[in-house]
Amino acid sequence: MAIKHLFKIVLGVLFFIELKAQVYKTPLIEVEPISANIYVHRSFLFTRVWGNVPWNGMIYIQNGKAIVFDTPVNDSASVALFK
Repeated sequence: MAIKHLFKIVLGVLFFIELKAQVYKTPLIEVEPISANIYVHRSFLFTRVWGNVPWNGMIYIQNGKAIVFDTPVNDSASVALFK
């Protein structure tokens, strides 16, 4: 039982490392996988009070189609996301 549990942990860590290696990053937007079909996108809104504030959204991809939950912070970041 302990070996099976350890095997699952090792696989999970390896899967996490593989996902982390596939981060997409430009000056306008970052896209990072959080599971096989789900990604978080992050753009930044500059404010005088707080500086760069992260703006997050999610992308779900299945069968070649994507659903974007919450668009990026501005039009430029949105264009970068959809390229």
